[in-house]
Amino acid sequence: MTIKIGTRVSSLAVAQALEVKLKLLDNFPSLSIKIKTSGDKYAHANLAEIGGKGLFIKEIENALLIDSIDIGVHSLKDVPAFYSTDLTIPCTLKRSSPYDVLISSKYNNLQSLPLKMPQ
Repeated sequence: MTIKIGTRVSSLAVAQALEVKLKLLDNFPSLSIKIKTSGDKYAHANLAEIGGKGLFIKEIENALLIDSIDIGVHSLKDVPAFYSTDLTIPCTLKRSSPYDVLISSKYNNLQSLPLKMPQ
């Protein structure tokens, strides 16, 4: 049996899809799993003007609905509160590291950090 996993082409999305693949193979070693990526059609557009973060999952949702993929993998941070009523989110992966956060009393965001920290 072959399972097709659909995801975006970004490094993070592909890494998450690979993690799903490995977890499936741990439990079902005889599966054949293929990862199908799709590029973001609107990579250079202003996100707010073209539909927000939910736009990123539209292609994955459509691929699921027409059965061209079996599983869609996407970052939960980009999934809108309301999505297709024909689909469900049956599971989420445990977060690898809770330490990917910036806490600073001096810098407001990553862009304001100096390229080299002062000595």
